[in-house]
Amino acid sequence: MKKLLLIFGLLSVNQLANAQNAYQNHSQLTSRLKALSARYGTNASVQSIGKSKGGRDIWALTIGKGNVSQKPAIAIIAGVDGAHLAGTELAVQLAEKLLGSASDSVAKLFDTKTFYIVPGVNPDAQEQYAAKVKFERSGNDTDTDDDRDGRMNEDPFEDLNGDGLITQIRVEDPAGTYILSKDDPRVLIKADPAKGEIGKYLLITEGFDNDKDGLFNEDGVGGVNIDKNTTYDYPIFVAGSGEYAASEPETRAILDFVQEY
Repeated sequence: MKKLLLIFGLLSVNQLANAQNAYQNHSQLTSRLKALSARYGTNASVQSIGKSKGGRDIWALTIGKGNVSQKPAIAIIAGVDGAHLAGTELAVQLAEKLLGSASDSVAKLFDTKTFYIVPGVNPDAQEQYAAKVKFERSGNDTDTDDDRDGRMNEDPFEDLNGDGLITQIRVEDPAGTYILSKDDPRVLIKADPAKGEIGKYLLITEGFDNDKDGLFNEDGVGGVNIDKNTTYDYPIFVAGSGEYAASEPETRAILDFVQEY
């Protein structure tokens, strides 16, 4: 029986600087993976293992030589949380470095092992980085009722100052729980009553309280976080976990892929 080692959430601190400012949208990632397959066709092939809730392909790059299905394999799964863009970039960089290497050790590796690299499991969320208005997003395109009021996506973020970024806003309020940092007044920290500190500010995300429930932006686009939707230790009734384990097409695509290969 073939042995398969799974590695989730690839991330290297030493390589992180190389990935910054290099994040790509889904179309660019697709072109990049297909270019690798075209250039290194003897050792690489790319296939779609499923579609996201938003209809985007979930790509898997197979690296190896000869009968790859009969060799011990390593599966590198990245971008499961859509906010972890560095993992996706580094997974692709790993593939590029392996395929571009001329060393004997890498050639021997290709002869004896197979690599399956899935760089972006949650392309719906990752696409938010390339959107006109940018904010950190972990969920796919599944509509969810995060505040359980019977309505979907009725209280999203709003770009109030039109800078293309969703940030945070401080509001001076006697009921606030934050104070200015002594080290940097641009930063707010939680007031500690045990130290006699009294809160002076509220900290909210950029937008309006559209549904007038006292909360800001608690039910916007975001969907299901694939990182919380797996079958192992599934968190029931937790925001972002989905209606049930493996409810999402992205989760099932990974499970089916691992089962098959």
